[in-house]
Amino acid sequence: MPSIITMSSLYTRYPTYDKPLSGNLALQSSDFAKALFGIILQWQEETGCFSVQQLMSCVEGILKHHISINMGTSDAQHFGALVVRNCADCAGPNNDRLSLRLWTPAERLGLLQRYINWLIDVEARDELEGLISRISRITELEKTASDYRHLKKKLCNAVALLNKNNTEYLSSHKPKDQKRKRDSVDEGRADGVKKAKYTSRYTPEKVEDLMAMCKEIEAAVMDPLMLNNELAAAMNELKETLNTFT
Repeated sequence: MPSIITMSSLYTRYPTYDKPLSGNLALQSSDFAKALFGIILQWQEETGCFSVQQLMSCVEGILKHHISINMGTSDAQHFGALVVRNCADCAGPNNDRLSLRLWTPAERLGLLQRYINWLIDVEARDELEGLISRISRITELEKTASDYRHLKKKLCNAVALLNKNNTEYLSSHKPKDQKRKRDSVDEGRADGVKKAKYTSRYTPEKVEDLMAMCKEIEAAVMDPLMLNNELAAAMNELKETLNTFT
């Protein structure tokens, strides 16, 4: 019996196979790879086909293949393909990796539909968005085909809904956080001390001083004889006045 691999939290919460995944799968596999692998195993059992389980065993019947799942990122037509390595009996020369099982376009379509449903369940927005541009290459469907249009609409709607939910979540929590901060300040205030009210530093007297400074500058600019000394003095005084506002 192959050993049971340690699964990460996402796949543990949302498994795609009703049995534990075997240790044939590479330990470093992502939750998405585990989900797709589980989908393949579950689908094979439902259809009464066990070719994948047979392929996971070495032809010699002693060793178990170390396999990984092709997610179709670089080669969309290899989506869901099983890859074996380090097996001189089953792999190519020099123990090169060898695709053990390539699926037909119709089979890839079925796997993709199940995988998309799982991604929607776990709210994997980025992964869903990345699949939109790869539907046609994975399934080899024409963009005018009804199955293609259905999948693309489903993906786009799911991404739009997740974006909307995320935006609503952020907008609904930000004001609460700000209110929580204000409330915490109020709670720490001593008894009998009222909330501080905002008071402007621009009192009528200071505004009048500022207006007077502006008039002096205007007069200095209009009189060439005052331009150097008077303007410089007025500017300094205005600067000092403005400093008192801060």
